[in-house]
Formats: sequence, C-alpha cells, structure tokens
Amino acid sequence: MQLVKAKNDSYTAISNNQYLHSKYSPEKEAEKFLLRWEEEYFSKDSSILIIFEPGLGYLLEKIHSYKNYKKILLIFFSPETYQYYLANRLSSNFCAWNPGSAITIEKFLESSFPESLPDNLNLMEWLPGESCFPEKAKAIKTQFLKYMQILQGNTITSMKFARRWLLNGLRNFLEQDYSLCIDKISDDIVIAASGFSLNHHLKDLKKKSDFCFIVALPSSVKALLEYEIVPDLIISTDPGFYASYHYRSFPENVPVLSPLSSYPWNFPAGNIGLNQNTWVDNLVDPERNYFKLTRPEMGTVAATAISLMHHISLSNIYIIGLDLCIKGIQEHTEPHSFDILSALQSQRCHPEIHRRYERVQNMSSSYSKGYYYTNSMDTYSKWFNKESFSDRIFRIDSSPVSLPFESRLELPDFIRKKRGKTSFYRNTGYPLYTERRAILDKIGSDWRNKLSLLTGNAKISPDDYFYDVILNLYPRFDKLSDRNEVLFNMERIVQKVSNL
Repeated sequence: MQLVKAKNDSYTAISNNQYLHSKYSPEKEAEKFLLRWEEEYFSKDSSILIIFEPGLGYLLEKIHSYKNYKKILLIFFSPETYQYYLANRLSSNFCAWNPGSAITIEKFLESSFPESLPDNLNLMEWLPGESCFPEKAKAIKTQFLKYMQILQGNTITSMKFARRWLLNGLRNFLEQDYSLCIDKISDDIVIAASGFSLNHHLKDLKKKSDFCFIVALPSSVKALLEYEIVPDLIISTDPGFYASYHYRSFPENVPVLSPLSSYPWNFPAGNIGLNQNTWVDNLVDPERNYFKLTRPEMGTVAATAISLMHHISLSNIYIIGLDLCIKGIQEHTEPHSFDILSALQSQRCHPEIHRRYERVQNMSSSYSKGYYYTNSMDTYSKWFNKESFSDRIFRIDSSPVSLPFESRLELPDFIRKKRGKTSFYRNTGYPLYTERRAILDKIGSDWRNKLSLLTGNAKISPDDYFYDVILNLYPRFDKLSDRNEVLFNMERIVQKVSNL
C-alpha cells in the first residue's frame, strides 16, 4: 500500500492499482457514503456496528457520534491500514482486528458476542477496501460468514428451545440427584459418536474394550450394546422429547453426565451434573457450588463430550463415528434408536428404504462422490474447524469431512493392562430434595411478584435478573408492540414453574 496526497492535500492510498479513498477529497467522499448508508441501513435499535475495512479512518469521526452503538468493531483487510489507524490515534473506543493480529477473526468475534447472533447488529463495508485488498477481503469475509452461520444456528436453537431449557432445567434440578461426580481418568478414552462409520470400528473396539475408558454419545449406545460393548459413561445434552428414544437403551449400571437442560429422565446409575453457565444454571446455582464440572454450551453433544474428556483425562482421546455426512442413505450407525420410527412410518406402497431415500434427499444441501451433506452438519464441521484442539485428541477416520484432529485409520493397541478403576464420588454440598424444593418455591414466588408489577406497567431495571430471564425466553420483549403478548406468555410460564 502506498500513501499519496489527494487534491485537497489529505491522504489517500493506492493498493492493487486502486484508490482506497477519493483522489480529490476523501472527506467529502466519506460524508456522502455515510449519508447514503444512514438512509438505507442505519437503525436506532442497533447497538453493535461492524465496519469492514475503514481505510484511513475518514468514516470514523462521524461514526463516533452514533451514540446508540454500545460496541463498534473494525475489521481491517490490511495490517497497513490498521497500523495507520493506530499511528494516527483515530479512536481508542473501537475494537479492531487485522490480518496481522495474534488471534483469528473467529476468536475476535467470539470475544465480542460469544454465544448467539445479536439481532441488533449493523454492518458497514467501505467497498474500495475490497478492490484494494481482494484476496484478503475474500478470505476474511468467508471466515466472518462461517462464524455468523454458527452463531445463527445457536440463535435459532436458543429461540426454539429456551422455554424447554427452562422447564427441563427446573424440573431436573428438583427431581434428579446430580451429586455424583467423576475423578480424573488415567486410561485412554474412546468417544463413540453415531455416524455410519461407527460400525466399521465396533469389532475392533470390542477386542480392546478392557483396555480403554468408553464414552458413548446417546445415539451410539444401541449399536455398542449390539456388539456387547457396555460404555463406562454416557454424555447427553439433548433437551427434546426424541432423546427419550435413546434413553430407553441406556444400561442401568452406566452413569449419565448431563446438564440441567437435558430431557428429564431417571437414570438408575446416577446423574453427573454439568454446569454450562447458562441463565438456567445461574438461576438455580448462582454461586456455582452444586456442579463440579463446568463447560460452556457448544451446540453439539460431540463437542461437549470432547471438551469434557479433555478436561478430566490424563491420556489420549480417540473419536470414532464422528462423520458429519451421510453415506448413500445411511445417516447413522445401525442399529439406531430411531429405526423404529422409520419402520412404523413405512407402508407397502411406500417402503422404509424409499422413505429413507426421500428423507436424505430432502434434508441434504449438497452431494459429492456418494456422500450427502446437510446444513446442520456443515455448521457443526465449521464449529470444529474454527477451534483449537489438543494434540492428544485423535479421530479414527472413515469420513471425507475434514476436522482439526489428527487422523488414524484404526484404534491403537492400547497398553495391555487392565483399566484403572474410575472413581465416582458424591458431592456432599449438593442440596437435598427439601432444599431444592425451597429454592424453586422462592423462584416461583419472586417471579409472580415481579410479573404483577410489570403487568401494572411498572418499569423493570435491565440489571434485574428477571429482565434477563424474559429476554432469554422472549428476545423481542423490548419491542413495545410485543410487550403485552410477552407478558401474557410469561404468566403461563410462571404458572408452569409454580406447578413443578
């Protein structure tokens, strides 16, 4: 990039034979751009603004006057424009990233809005920046869009499941005993997901099952048991009803590790609690005393299992059946808990294999060399590929989907010694049923009181935790047109909470 003087004696720049700003008057050019942008895109309801390549900063002085934005993020396409921004101290109130930063753009965005896509987001792009730095612009915007897709998936999931998470969480907290805890695991760990490739590895796993600690995801349990492989631990995070189809296959002597939001079920071998630092967790356990394990939400049970096992293990971790694609019409391992659903829906003129073919065709977004891919699978693979994982995590690979783990063709020959006995113990600080009942009764009472104030048109402080509860359940509560409807629905929610 070359700095040059414009006709009015201000600076512009040339890169890739293109001007980054006007060669006559960069200031007037920026003013005209902002006027057009304000007419078409500016929203007083937005509180976050992301600017792609602000160049030499002619936009920033005016943007600084937009008082509604609580956060303004600058994404530079070039380290040189970023250095100019720093050298000229254009503003210290912006958060900025450039290709020379020590962190990736995904990590930068994650630190700005880590869990879900904000619905109050504005975007601005200084288009000459793309002409001046085309390759960097394309790569950066591709990474940005991938991260936005992941956040959008999280947001849609949150909107769809928020009320279910709440009721599941409170019901589980009341009725289940989550005092069971697990110690560090010294043996090698095998995590079994339920992709089509799992079947290729089960005979080998059966031979080696005495020499490793086996962690099953719920949808893999039925296939494991078919090969007489009893897992040592099951990890479940699904809040929906269909999780119960998997639960029916769970051996009675295997403990289950799950968060409060998972579908309610009584597991005879005990529940190991997982605090995901969600608003539901913080509602019943604000001091974080009840659960020994804490991991954030990750959108997929496989990611949660990998993160957890890395946290509590001392040896290598091997993942099998994590395919994130469909082979032919085989979506998952066989047998599978959902097979019964497909069989029940089949008819003589519409047989099961045809229904499976139609399902794959309808759900897939792309196809290549015998494999189908869905939007949700693509989102999961993008999530994995934006993360950094330990070099002691390996994927036993039979899938064309690339993931950031070292690949192996088969499970290793584990050290030929009997596994150490994994220690489970009780958290004596976990509240008794009567204490949990009292906590829920207080929550219900507090909510009824606060709701009665709100229905009387009283204001509620954004710092009040009940305000946060409402926004988690109904993100559009701040929109006046939706207020009465939201309050009506909240009355029903509070009634359900009180009836637990």
